[in-house]
Amino acid sequence: MQPLTPAEIQALVKAAAEEGTKQALTQMGMNMDEPIEAQKDMAFLRAQRKASEQVGTVIRRTVLVALISGALTVGWLGFQAAIHNPVK
Repeated sequence: MQPLTPAEIQALVKAAAEEGTKQALTQMGMNMDEPIEAQKDMAFLRAQRKASEQVGTVIRRTVLVALISGALTVGWLGFQAAIHNPVK
């Protein structure tokens, strides 16, 4: 058996890497026979993640605004009560 040339080694490694990658992605549920569809699936998942993050941000801001508004309202009502009904 003769030693492999560098070109043969590179071709062998490339083929093994492609096969291993395809096998790993197939085991994770991705159909590598249709790579465009897999890309669309990933784009959809990213859009869903971004939307979910945005919903969380909006909810946190809404709660913060409600808390600040409530605190300001309590302060204002206390101020008005102190002015109209001074302590004797």
